[in-house]
Amino acid sequence: MNLILISSKIIYKNNEEYFFKTDNRQTSHLKNILNVTLNQIIKVGVINKGKGEGKVIEESKSYYIIKLLTPIHLEEKSDDNVLPIDVVLCIPRPKVLNKLLQQLSSLGVKKIIIVFSDFSNKCYESSKILKNEEIKLALQLGLEQAMCTRFPEIYIHYSFSSFFMNIEKYTDEHTLKICAHTNVKKKNMESIEYSILNMEKGKILLMLGCERGFSELELYLIKKLNFHFFNLTERILKCETALLIIIGQLLLLTENISLKKKWNQNETILTT
Repeated sequence: MNLILISSKIIYKNNEEYFFKTDNRQTSHLKNILNVTLNQIIKVGVINKGKGEGKVIEESKSYYIIKLLTPIHLEEKSDDNVLPIDVVLCIPRPKVLNKLLQQLSSLGVKKIIIVFSDFSNKCYESSKILKNEEIKLALQLGLEQAMCTRFPEIYIHYSFSSFFMNIEKYTDEHTLKICAHTNVKKKNMESIEYSILNMEKGKILLMLGCERGFSELELYLIKKLNFHFFNLTERILKCETALLIIIGQLLLLTENISLKKKWNQNETILTT
């Protein structure tokens, strides 16, 4: 926990100054990990708002009282940068999903769309990880690690057909839609790299299947939605490993200015 992340609802005002009381998890971390003392300055953030510092002004066995040094909860919105990548995730095992939510939150993914595909285990529908408080905790852990405050938007579709019919919520004419799939030739990635390096605006919608992949019907529907299929390696990777590798490569293509400049220079030479 590199940042104490709180809701603006728990902040109270006293004599023109702002304070909050830590919860059990935050108190345990401050006491047992950071070993904070009275008057110590700590990093504080407000969900979907600003970041700043707070001062420990009171200590007890069960909580700390922290005074905000600046009114960060009054800032209109978070200044965190978000990735130009949204993720469609066919639901994996609950423990894996919990880790992925934390990791995607840390990375700055703006939208996470969870889909129950044909090969998803239907008993996951009753898993506690899909409860609002569990999702919020997983996302918050990721944000606290990254020292960010902007919560990703979470959408859940309990069937693939529901996602198919609502695809317009997640895309526009500038969205590049790509789908990781093991049963395609690796060279398909070259055309995707070309498209990304030539993107002037828009975002990427990345889809990843569950451990068992996609059914034939789902592959047909994904093609109908104009997704580009690609395969990074012949090795069969775990869902969480594959997702982080893919996002890392996409970031290299979207965020590396020198790579884009080099590509554009080569394009100019080839076309003149």
